[in-house]
This record gives sequence, C-alpha cells and structure tokens, in this order.
Amino acid sequence: AHLNNGCEYAGGFYADNMTIAELADWHRPKIEALIEGGSDCLIIATIPSLKEAEAIIEVVKEHPGMKFILSFSAQNEKTISHGEKMSEVAQRCWELAADQILAIGVNCQHPRFSVPLLRSIKEANPDIPLFVRSNSSHERFNTETYKWELTENEKTLQEYCRDWLELGVKYIGGCCRTTVDDISSFREEIRKFTIKNK
Repeated sequence: AHLNNGCEYAGGFYADNMTIAELADWHRPKIEALIEGGSDCLIIATIPSLKEAEAIIEVVKEHPGMKFILSFSAQNEKTISHGEKMSEVAQRCWELAADQILAIGVNCQHPRFSVPLLRSIKEANPDIPLFVRSNSSHERFNTETYKWELTENEKTLQEYCRDWLELGVKYIGGCCRTTVDDISSFREEIRKFTIKNK
C-alpha cells in the first residue's frame, strides 16, 4: 500500500481493480531492492487484502532463501481491512509459502483487535507463528478525518502484551503512537513470562 490516502487501513480497494500480476509488478522493485541491499528477512506490513498478500508472496518466492513476515491491517476483531477473515487469509498465505514465512500477524491497529485476530489464526492452524505490532491503546486513527482520537477505558499495551504472550505470539513490537516506554514494558513482560514458564 502506498497511495498515501490511508487506503491500506480503509480497505485497500485498489486491489479490486488490479490483478495479482500488476500488484506483484508494483511490489517487485521494492522487495528486490531490500534483498539486494542485504536484508536477512523482510517484514511486509499493513497489507489490506489477501490479493495483495498473494502478490507479495509471488515476488518473495522468486528468492527461495528469503524469509519473511506478513502483517495485515485490520478492520475489526475478525477481518483484515479489505474484509476477508483473518484466519482464512493466514491459512491461505501459509499454504502458499510455509517454507519461507517466519510469522503472520497484524500491525497498525488498535490492540483490542489484535487478540481475537491472532487467536483466530492460532485456532485455524496452530503451526503458524504469530506476529504483532500494535498501535497505542489510548488512541485510534479516524480514517474519515485522518486524525488521531483519544479512546477511554482501555487496557495498557503492557496488559495486551501479556495476552499476546499467553497466545504464543513469537514477535512483538510497537507501531503508531507507541513509545520507548511501551517497548520497555514489552521487554519486562517478556522477561517475566520467560521466567514464569521455564
């Protein structure tokens, strides 16, 4: 997604008017530049649709040794931004490239969506490693006004981190509006979880 109009969060409906081959041609130069630059692995994030993920997989599979993570933008607790069910999208991607995929997950969404989305992947296929990079828990991006709005009565990111760890999420990070303190809290939760589960 690169239209700078927020479509990767609002649904990525440009994919409805493009073929997988066209999407692959758009992604290929960027992916190849990263690989040629010496990347050990790729994190391809904020993917709004299954079709775009299939195009990305097609390009990365042209480089069989390259490992990658696919991360999707989410519409709600069940679907990615384009409207497909997260569990079905993850399963399809895994079928196409399990030998190269390090993890599948979500990014750039409110953390309250992350737990049910990640749980749906785990329930559909417990072999799929999970990834999350969530936004802050006290703000959300309004795709109509293109502004951040405060939310109330939310759990902290540290509390969400505990949930992610209990689900078995392998890769945890912060996305929009997260801070150094948030990342430090993840580290502390991971440390406590590791000690508890030795």
